[in-house]
Amino acid sequence: MAGVFFSWRQAILESNLQPTTRHVLLTLACHMNDAGESCYPSIELLCKETGLSNRSVITHLQNANQDGWIQVSKHGFSGQRWANHEYRMSWPKDFQMQEVRKKVVNEVHNVSEKAVNQIHDLNIKVVNVVPEGSEPSSKKVVKEVHTSTSMSTSVNSPINPTTLSATPEKVKPIADTELQTACKATWKSYCTAYFNRYGVDPLRNLSVNSTIKLFVKKLPYTEAPLVAAFFVNHNDKFYIQKTHAVPLMLKDAEGLRTQWATGQTMTGTKASQIDKTASNYDSAQQAMVMLRRKHAAK
Repeated sequence: MAGVFFSWRQAILESNLQPTTRHVLLTLACHMNDAGESCYPSIELLCKETGLSNRSVITHLQNANQDGWIQVSKHGFSGQRWANHEYRMSWPKDFQMQEVRKKVVNEVHNVSEKAVNQIHDLNIKVVNVVPEGSEPSSKKVVKEVHTSTSMSTSVNSPINPTTLSATPEKVKPIADTELQTACKATWKSYCTAYFNRYGVDPLRNLSVNSTIKLFVKKLPYTEAPLVAAFFVNHNDKFYIQKTHAVPLMLKDAEGLRTQWATGQTMTGTKASQIDKTASNYDSAQQAMVMLRRKHAAK
């Protein structure tokens, strides 16, 4: 799938699209992972990254969608008034794949040639190690070496370009693992709650992706999305000051899960009240002990 994603970006560079449209598409590609999976950047973020106006970014995305280079759809939870735009790479129906196939074939040939050269070098070393006419077994070694050489030549046989698929859409994507599925669900839950609270999309980068993965690993996979939404809706003063940043969610993962499971939200103010109550109780207990001692002394 990574090869298809690379070919898609390369095809954009060599296409007849307007330079600005290519610029917007390549910026959009920066938000996709190495497998070329869907991404969800906001128009505001794309404007910031491309240096273009809101209207210009929307226009060029619409042009790319009409030409078949991307597919755009709404993505969000059912019942929500707001949903992200989901962008997926696509191929125009009339796009000529000959050049892309040719490049893939050349890459395969280069890899095959390198492998054959390595096998050939290994054969030479084995033959040189065997002294000429030393033992009967030496003939066996040389024979086995020559046999492996003849078999390896098939690796360098010419590849028929027609055997390569001309429609990358038919390539079956690798199934997500349970961890990947949980990470995606957690990020979607966090994004929805974040937008509902702040009115903007949260920033996503490699650091955020790694933090989300570590957060999910700390909790049961089915609970991680719910705890993430609970965190964004948490009214702790410190969380609000830091605009519910993802690193804070990771740092307090276990505590947040306990609060979510018990339905008891713990804020700084509430913690101070509990601390004062406990202190007052301790003081009262100490006073009772002192009174009992005085009565006992009499």
